[in-house]
Amino acid sequence: IYPNPATDVINVGFDNPQISSLTISIFNLSGQKLKTISSHGNIGQSIQIDISDLSKGLYYLKLISEKSNITSKPFFVR
Repeated sequence: IYPNPATDVINVGFDNPQISSLTISIFNLSGQKLKTISSHGNIGQSIQIDISDLSKGLYYLKLISEKSNITSKPFFVR
């Protein structure tokens, strides 16, 4: 996830650019789901997410693809 800290957008990079279906959810540190983004088709090496509606604070992502489920390290929105 970059940049970290972020203000308006974050970029999520992938080791496996062959992912064809991906769901990304953004959570606050209390575990409340704030946003979900789904992407289908050729995702490529990264995806950009608009976070301009998030308040200042720490958040984390859960990424679910056809091959894995990943929870990110926290990122900071300023």
